[in-house]
Formats: sequence, C-alpha cells, structure tokens
Amino acid sequence: MDTKGQILHWAPRILSIFMIGFISLFALDAFGQDKPLIDEVKDYLIHLIPCFILLLVLIIAWKRERLGGIIFAVLGLGLSPYVFIMNYRNNDSIATSLGVIALITLPLFLIGLLFLWSHAHKKSSLK
Repeated sequence: MDTKGQILHWAPRILSIFMIGFISLFALDAFGQDKPLIDEVKDYLIHLIPCFILLLVLIIAWKRERLGGIIFAVLGLGLSPYVFIMNYRNNDSIATSLGVIALITLPLFLIGLLFLWSHAHKKSSLK
C-alpha cells in the first residue's frame, strides 16, 4: 500500500478513536453531584451510551469502510439539527450552538467521508 493509502486507511480510524475519547469526557459530569457513588456510576454509564454507539460504528467501519463511512456521515448530518436545537434552547446563542455543531457532529461527518474516501482509494488501486 502506498503512503497515501496508508494515511487514508489510518486517519479515519485514529480520528474516530480521538472523537470517542472526546465525547467520553462529557460523561464525567455525572460525578460530583452529591449523589451516592453507585448512582453516579449509573449516571456515568448512561452518559457513555453515545460512546458505545460510536465504538460499535467504528468496529463496523474498521472491517467494512463503505458501510461505516455511510453510518458516520449520516450520524453527523442527522444529529446536527438535534444538537443545534438542544444547545440553542440552553444558551440562546446561534454562534455557540454552531460551535458545538463544529465540535461534535461535523467531525463525525468528516470521519465518514474519510472512510468513504479510503474505501474508494482501495477499490481504485485494485484495478
């Protein structure tokens, strides 16, 4: 595999792992709420559900890049309106809500595109 192929192969995988790690940081807000530890752990695990879903999508994408790329891209696009509305209701700021979109859903869409590009590159290099 050429250098471009290596980069295209590993970039979406590494970025996915970083994205899952980034999203998991938001789950830490389950701690420090003056609840019993068992309740905080339960809340933490519930907050990690999006990470588990993204991990499942990454596992799919690792073996089947095209399918995983489509799922990542659809998640990125599909969650954007929901994330925007949810954040706009909390802060009444379009700019802040767009910033949240840029941090959370746009990377998912771009990771999906990278998986699709990697798949296309591999397919074209076989010909």
